[in-house]
Amino acid sequence: MSKGFQFHIRSVFPSDLIAVLEVLKSYPGLNSKKIPLKATEMGLEIRNKVKLECLETAKDLGLINKENTLSPEGFQLLQICQVQPNLFPEIVHFLYFNLWTELEKSKNCFSWTYQQVCEILWSTPSSNIDPKTLASEIYWRARAFSGKDTLSISAKSVNGALHWLEALNPPVIKKHKKEKTFSRRTFCPPELLILAIDRIYRVNNIPYGVGMILSSSNREVLCKITLIEPTYLDRVLQYAFQQFKFLTMSIEGGWGERLILSRRPKLDDLVPLQ
Repeated sequence: MSKGFQFHIRSVFPSDLIAVLEVLKSYPGLNSKKIPLKATEMGLEIRNKVKLECLETAKDLGLINKENTLSPEGFQLLQICQVQPNLFPEIVHFLYFNLWTELEKSKNCFSWTYQQVCEILWSTPSSNIDPKTLASEIYWRARAFSGKDTLSISAKSVNGALHWLEALNPPVIKKHKKEKTFSRRTFCPPELLILAIDRIYRVNNIPYGVGMILSSSNREVLCKITLIEPTYLDRVLQYAFQQFKFLTMSIEGGWGERLILSRRPKLDDLVPLQ
């Protein structure tokens, strides 16, 4: 895992990550120098073959072990990619967003940067994306947050996040010639929403089986993670209730609407795998 206030997001495309997972599924423990060669033999694309940033990112995200073997989550994510490819970038988007928490402020700060990119874009919907301007704003936020003057945050860091945001479907980024525009989406996969709900449970130490109040602040958190327009959240929730029986809603007790997760979701809950 990344340590010590490392804010930079490596430049990794979805195809890069898929390639390294596919290679290490077929050749577990393969030396990092041989991974690009095997990828080429298998007809897979890895853009940065020298630094092999996709391998280090996969390790940061918990998909590959130190021994260059797939973790259980890596296996499951690769299976999901094969069964439902549009869900792959949504889950990786969540993994990027999910790693950093207040409990360990100096660890996995690339995830903090990813959160900031999502926060800024979501808060300024229908806006043109300027990676340099975004990087500058995040840099000053990071200085205040970390208390450090020397930080590695640049337009490249922002682009590392944009590679994954551009891959989401329904889309949040539209391209026109050289310009990119962000807009909140009106739907997201219920699978992403269930993961976002679980994050609120874990960050706030809410026991499973106990209701999470669907307050305005929790609604906003869910919308920022899923990048949807708030007025469409309830519609996606209805799909999630139908799809995941361990998610219910209660309005009893005078506390208003409460979401109840009976247990923690697992990757293999998202897509039934044979």
